[in-house]
Amino acid sequence: MELILNRIKLISEQNKLSIRKLCSELGITEVGFAKMFKNDSLKVATLDKIAKYFNVPVSYFFEEGEVKVGTVIQNGTNGIMINNGNVQHFSNMKEAEKEVEYLKKENEHLRALVESKQETIDALKGK
Repeated sequence: MELILNRIKLISEQNKLSIRKLCSELGITEVGFAKMFKNDSLKVATLDKIAKYFNVPVSYFFEEGEVKVGTVIQNGTNGIMINNGNVQHFSNMKEAEKEVEYLKKENEHLRALVESKQETIDALKGK
């Protein structure tokens, strides 16, 4: 339960949203929210509601460590993107999507560059 709570806190902070405001948006009280975690009584439906609010899969709350590179988390028209541990805030999802496309192209370019370097290494080794 602690992992789930920490992930909820993290995504709330990343969206500049207090737990109080999140509870209000979800129609639950802060006391009820706290009790769910204290008593290990979080319902799947509640977690699903939270996931839908942040537009992330429920599995997001069970992942340990950093959010995957290039993950876009959105709430309405606002978005953030986690990239190598750096958080980028976007005023709208179109900006975030453009950044994702740019990073995909950059990734393709770097893969091609590495492949080219590997071919050079293999040639020099006489393979």
